[in-house]
Amino acid sequence: MKIIIQVLIVILLLLLITALGLHLYKNILHREPATSEKYNGIIGQTLNYSNFTKAAKFSSVIATLNLLKQQVVVFQAQNGDWPESLTDIDLSQDDLAGEKYIDSILIQKGSIYANIESEFKKNATVRFAPSEGMGGATIKWLCETNTELRQVNYCSFNNELRYPMKTETAQ
Repeated sequence: MKIIIQVLIVILLLLLITALGLHLYKNILHREPATSEKYNGIIGQTLNYSNFTKAAKFSSVIATLNLLKQQVVVFQAQNGDWPESLTDIDLSQDDLAGEKYIDSILIQKGSIYANIESEFKKNATVRFAPSEGMGGATIKWLCETNTELRQVNYCSFNNELRYPMKTETAQ
């Protein structure tokens, strides 16, 4: 008798799982596609591939800027003030010449600006802005960009962001 009850329970569970799976499958078939999914065929695949390629390039920019963030924090800890230029952290534009997707970098009041327009769009900029927390014991970084990338969620979109006009001389 126990075996029959166990078999019936297993059959009921399988039926339930099957019904749930069919329900989910029907919802997937009849849902409204996301904007990036509305394109069909080769063109749609190219558009999606292009979005992911840009996101990967943007991630490379962020990785480079993360290294600079460390140097900015060290400068602030040693000097009690934010750096105003790349030279304050012992760098120049020439030191960053090998960075593929960054046209130029500027530091103002500890904020790190990267001009990335040659790879993205005219006036494309990324900025990391520091802010002190816990009475100066911690530093939080705000990442902003004026480049819209759907796959990137670690930078806030700010259409008003512009690369500062001040240029640094390489030394």
